[in-house]
Amino acid sequence: MPDWTVPRPPTIEFQRTPSTEEPVRLARPTDRLAAVIVDVFVLLVPLFILLSAPLKRWMTASFILGAEPDFIAMIAAMALLGFLILALYQACLHYWFGATVGKYIFDLRVKSVFAEPQISFANHFMRACVWIVEILCLGLPLLAIFSNSKRRTLHDRIC
Repeated sequence: MPDWTVPRPPTIEFQRTPSTEEPVRLARPTDRLAAVIVDVFVLLVPLFILLSAPLKRWMTASFILGAEPDFIAMIAAMALLGFLILALYQACLHYWFGATVGKYIFDLRVKSVFAEPQISFANHFMRACVWIVEILCLGLPLLAIFSNSKRRTLHDRIC
């Protein structure tokens, strides 16, 4: 007969099931930096120079003619163009291919930490916008990869 007078804590046993998936390799910070350099300076800066050429001409004309509101509007339009090029480049390539060109060269992929099969385009776009804000903060929030065990940056954790 069991002894019901002495309370015993319940015992819980866990067993690991063997996984057939290969372990996830975490991206090294140097690979991430190299991928950003390839993406921004090799691909996007020439594209921005090409697409902003008409705006530069109008900006120069407004500066020579002394039309300050037009000059400021052209600077704002160029900043918006740069923001849109960078955000759409990252969001579209991450959504369709799982990596940008720079990340593909260095064999890096953006994957969901959760069990989602694919991250939505809205999440990729928000992630790109937060990444741009991090860059505008002199890249200091990107140092969060050193404080996280999975090397997730702030834009990864937010989105």
